Amino acid sequence: MVLHSKNGLRLVAVGALVLGAAVSANAWIITLAGPVTGGALGLTYEFSDLLTGPFSAATTSNATLTSGTFTATSGTQSLSVNWAGTTVMSGNTMSLDGTWALVSETNLNVATTGTYSASLDNLDTNGVYEWSWVGTTTPEPAPFAAMGIGIIGLCVSRRRKLRN
Repeated sequence: MVLHSKNGLRLVAVGALVLGAAVSANAWIITLAGPVTGGALGLTYEFSDLLTGPFSAATTSNATLTSGTFTATSGTQSLSVNWAGTTVMSGNTMSLDGTWALVSETNLNVATTGTYSASLDNLDTNGVYEWSWVGTTTPEPAPFAAMGIGIIGLCVSRRRKLRN
C-alpha cells in the first residue's frame, strides 16, 4: 500500500486527536465496602485504580453524614479530600451523593474536585455499605499538544483539499 502525503497527514492528524483524547480521559475510582455493625463500618472489600498496592482508608463525618473528610494511604501515596453532599433515607437504606475537594495529595497526580456516592443498607439491623470516590487525573500537557497537532493537521489537510 502506498501512502500519499495527503492521506498520511490526515492519518497522523486523526491519530494525534485520538491519542490526546484517550490519554486525557483517565478517570479513577476508590471503592470501599463491608458490613455495618452497631453503627460501625467494617471493611471486607477495597479497590483502587489510583493507589498502587493495598491501602488504608479513613472517613470522618458530621452526625448527619452530609460532610466530612476522606483519607486514603498506600505506601508513599496519599489522598485527602473534604466532602459535602446530601443524605437521603428510604426505609432502612441511606444514600449519599455529593462532591469532594482536594485537601492534600502525595505522589499522585489528581484533579482538585470529584464526586462520591454511598449506599448503606439494612441500617436497622446489621447491614452492608458501599462507598465510592470518583475523580480524574490532572491532564498532562502532552495530550493537549497531541490534540493540537491533530487539529492543525486536519486544518492543513482541509485547506489543501479546498485549494484543489
